[in-house]
Amino acid sequence: MADAKSSAWSGWRDKELAIPGAGKGVPIPLELRGGFSSSFSFHPVRSGTRGRDAGPNLGSTAGRGALRVVLPARFDSVAIRRRRGHEGAGGMHRWKIRVLAPDDVPLLSSEPYKGHGFDTVAFLDGSRRSVDLHYEFEDEHSYGDILFNPESGREPQCLVRYDVQHRGTLRLPEPGYVTFETPDRWEVRVE
Repeated sequence: MADAKSSAWSGWRDKELAIPGAGKGVPIPLELRGGFSSSFSFHPVRSGTRGRDAGPNLGSTAGRGALRVVLPARFDSVAIRRRRGHEGAGGMHRWKIRVLAPDDVPLLSSEPYKGHGFDTVAFLDGSRRSVDLHYEFEDEHSYGDILFNPESGREPQCLVRYDVQHRGTLRLPEPGYVTFETPDRWEVRVE
C-alpha cells in the first residue's frame, strides 16, 4: 500500500480509495489491474457518502491485464470490490490502481490508432474546439459502449451504447478522453 501522496496503490480487500487531486473539476486517467486468479470491479464515488453517490462501473478486471479508464471530474474516490464466484471464492491476488500521466494515455491524431478491448484514448489538443472521431470495429457484430469524458470536467457522455455500428463518425465537442468498453478490436482517428 502506498502513502497518501503516492500515485499508485494496491491491496487485497474491498476498499474506498481517495485519489489525490480528484473531484476538483478535471477527470483523472487511471490504470486498473487485478491478479491472475482474482477479479475486481471499480466504481467512482464521492468520499464520505458510503457509496450512495456512486457512478457507473469504471471497469472490471479479469486476469493480469491493465485497463485504462477515466475517473469523472465530480468523483474523488474509487470503490474497489472483489468479485466472488457463487461459492464465495475471490482468488488470491491483489488489485492495483495507478494515476496515469497524460503521456501514458494514447493521443488521438489523424493517424489510425488500433486498440483491443477496454481502453481509453485522449484528444487533448486545446487549440482545436471540436473534431470528428472516426471509429471502426474489426467485427461487424461488435457490441459495447463508447464514452466521452470532457477535459473541462463536464458530465461524461455515452456516444454509442451497446449495439455498436460497425463503423461511424462522431463529433467530439471539446478536448477529452474517449473510452471504448468492448471485447473487440477497434481502430480510431480524428479529423
